[in-house]
Amino acid sequence: MSRLSEEQRFRLEAALPDEESMRAQMKDYRTRAGLTEEDFAHRIGKGRTTLQYFMRGRYHEIAESSLLFREAAWNFMRAHPLAIDPADPVSNFYETATVRAYGKQFYRAVNDRLAIILHSPPGMGKTRLAQHFIAELNRSELSKNGSGRRAYLVRCRIGIRPQDLLKRVARACGAPAGGNIDRILGNLGFDLRKGSLLVFDEAQFLDLECLETLRELYDLPPYVGMLLQGAHTLRSFFVVRALELQQWNRRLHAVSSLPDMSEEDAARIARAEIPGITEPAVRKLVQQAWDEELVLPEMVGTLRRVRARSPQKRAYLSPGRLFGRIAEIRAAMKDSAA
Repeated sequence: MSRLSEEQRFRLEAALPDEESMRAQMKDYRTRAGLTEEDFAHRIGKGRTTLQYFMRGRYHEIAESSLLFREAAWNFMRAHPLAIDPADPVSNFYETATVRAYGKQFYRAVNDRLAIILHSPPGMGKTRLAQHFIAELNRSELSKNGSGRRAYLVRCRIGIRPQDLLKRVARACGAPAGGNIDRILGNLGFDLRKGSLLVFDEAQFLDLECLETLRELYDLPPYVGMLLQGAHTLRSFFVVRALELQQWNRRLHAVSSLPDMSEEDAARIARAEIPGITEPAVRKLVQQAWDEELVLPEMVGTLRRVRARSPQKRAYLSPGRLFGRIAEIRAAMKDSAA
């Protein structure tokens, strides 16, 4: 095991559960997921014997510290949740037009291994939707003892390089992330299972080079599905840069905009989350959930005309604002009752 500096040791000790708690969580995770020791060990990049030593409380016999082992297991379980995060301030997941539309495209991408772009304004809850449907799929498929389908969430950021993006994909999938781009692509081709789905969150931050690298991954066996989700600028980029993205546009099966939340759905959620709330308070809460975004007009005409047209403001109901306000109200009610 690599030696840790005092600073690294302190950071990991503060961030990770202790050994006893980690063993309990790993046992519970494996039981609910239906993973064998060998399968779980492979997914965290460790050997089966090493896992057995840790689970039996004998890890000190083979290594000075279990911190790096616990970090690998902890990162894997957090990257592949089997349920919605209990720390979410709004725990219920409501059936709305937005949720139905997202689920339809999510399972299209999984079932048919399609490449799909899904865009919406900020605050529509795309990340939370991805986490929910990934957890739902993995919860049902992991019980197949390593042979089921998988979905993985990969977060993008401004300025990320293609190799670093692939490393994020590899870490999310439990594949080796070392080496150059070709090496990582080879590892992913070996570790990704048929029927897997890669969900790229905030994909509007990806540049041409990153997108071409993902296209290469999409073209490799075992031919996984890809869901690129982000703001409306993601759609705009594929239109404005259509000449450079011809190969990508040929592979896209759908470019879909998530429908806005309706006032009826927002009011229904408010009543369910805050028992006893009055109708005037519901109307006020819904009004507080409205937001604005800057968007380009419809993408028509020449590329020169597209670039020349000015952005316009558009109002929409933001689930992020709604749930945030609900959490504030519930916290205030709890404090006043204490």
